[in-house]
Amino acid sequence: KGVTKIGRNAFRKCEKLKSVKIPNSVKVIESGAFASCDNLRSITLPKNIEVIEEYAFQYCDGITHITIPGSLTYLGNLFRDCNNLTSVTIEHGVQTIGERAFYQCESLRNISIPNSVTEIGFLAFAYCRNLKSINIPESVKSIGESAFNSCVKLKSITLPEGITKIEYYTFDECDALTTVTLPASLQEIEEGAFDGCHKLTSITLPDGLTRIGNGAFSWCTGLQSITIPNSVTKIESYAFSWCKHLKYATVPSHTILGREVFPEH
Repeated sequence: KGVTKIGRNAFRKCEKLKSVKIPNSVKVIESGAFASCDNLRSITLPKNIEVIEEYAFQYCDGITHITIPGSLTYLGNLFRDCNNLTSVTIEHGVQTIGERAFYQCESLRNISIPNSVTEIGFLAFAYCRNLKSINIPESVKSIGESAFNSCVKLKSITLPEGITKIEYYTFDECDALTTVTLPASLQEIEEGAFDGCHKLTSITLPDGLTRIGNGAFSWCTGLQSITIPNSVTKIESYAFSWCKHLKYATVPSHTILGREVFPEH
């Protein structure tokens, strides 16, 4: 029958461990099983894996690439702080990229997300400082707070139809972001969603958008003009504050404005 489970912290801090091929009989890898294996360079996950618990590969600085089998429907906080992880392949079948899944994987450049994924969680890719592009498939309907916070090399993003809200600080401090494509389904942009996106010079807000949250575009110092669609009923305080190059703003007369929505010139 073979081994079916690798237990909690089973190989934690095995500093001489360089490669692992986990047999297909294994269905569960428990929390911290391979955490802090600094010299682990290669790991092959079984094709029928069902559960990998949080922190299983945290601080595995030697891993540069990983393939996630489609049998793993939930991809949680597994690879946090794997500083040399440069590419990830996620196979079709994974449904959720969960909270902090790739948090602070500072070398991550390439990741393939299949159209089976419906949710990207809180801080999932935050502080992936070398991530330049990511394709979010049409299947994704929810993106969590701060999911791409401080991805300072991310240049463009297209959000799929079905997304109704951009959560708090989702793209905060994405310094290189120049192109944002928003879906017609979008209804709300939450607090700080694009705060500090200094190179964003323009953005088209869709008809159907109803609310722009506190500081949603604050410190977008490259933003030059903005047209607020008629569907917007409320723009909250400081939404466009400190956008020092914003010269033109068109706002419907019925839209309720919070405090200091626009910069003073």
